Amino acid sequence: MAEQSNDAAYCRDRVCRFDPDRAAVIAFQPAESRPGLYALHAFNLEVAQLRETVGEPALGAMRLQWWRDALGEAAAGRERRHAVLQPLAAAIRGHDLPEEGFRRLLDAREADLEAAPPADLPAYARETGGTLAALAGRIVSGQAGSEDTGTAWALVGWLRAAAFFGWTLPEESEPRAIATEALALLGTAGDSYGRALAALTRGYIRKLERLDYDLSDSRAAGPLRLRGWRIAFGRG
Repeated sequence: MAEQSNDAAYCRDRVCRFDPDRAAVIAFQPAESRPGLYALHAFNLEVAQLRETVGEPALGAMRLQWWRDALGEAAAGRERRHAVLQPLAAAIRGHDLPEEGFRRLLDAREADLEAAPPADLPAYARETGGTLAALAGRIVSGQAGSEDTGTAWALVGWLRAAAFFGWTLPEESEPRAIATEALALLGTAGDSYGRALAALTRGYIRKLERLDYDLSDSRAAGPLRLRGWRIAFGRG
């Protein structure tokens, strides 16, 4: 029991530290949903941060395969010892989370190991943020959450990361077009998680719109060197 409690606290602390926006969303969800949500988002951090934590793409690919194997074994009733895996396996069983969602997430994270940005940013955002929101919705309401809302959040999150790391946008992309596409995806989410995430996404888009820089010519900025972006997204 103490081990389970420690694992749950580890997941919560990881999410609060490294994903504070979605931690705030989780804090407003029903109490019975929060342990599963923290476990799900702690898992997402495990695979989303591989680019920052491994030195070689091959090591990142090995870690993704570890998670594929570990989740497959957990589904068969054999769990490896890991502070995130045990709470996540409990959430999968307790909320009947589909294996397909985790497969999509893990496959999409392969793109993170490449130096170049995703070739198809909207598709990448849907497979990562969209899939995560769909799984979170199942934990909160028993129904798949809004992939569109999660996709919009991932698109805006990618812009925030690009501003921070100085990534070059794909040649055919442009910041305001990406933000506009994200806004168009924000319809009415059916679950409380999706509604809260949509509100946060709209808030970040409003910050973009208040910048005094003309985003219609993104190439003039080079690889998003603008300090204004970093300030607007809390990365300055």
